[in-house]
Amino acid sequence: MAKEITDGHERTSFPLGYIGLDDDNRESELQDLYNNRVGRDAAMNKKNKNLKTADIIMKLYQEGKLQHSPFVLKR
Repeated sequence: MAKEITDGHERTSFPLGYIGLDDDNRESELQDLYNNRVGRDAAMNKKNKNLKTADIIMKLYQEGKLQHSPFVLKR
């Protein structure tokens, strides 16, 4: 269920393309899907049970576990 919720906006059609950007933005979509997966894994980790969501996200960012720019796809 969490996967469907977090990935849902990446799979929804928007009038102006993916989240309002151009229609060919697979790199950003992959970035979001990747970060969603990292976030879900962190949420399930027992070590993070008593941490606030914002603290978990900051920890992931500081540890370099989040993708902060779109992936580069070879075409």
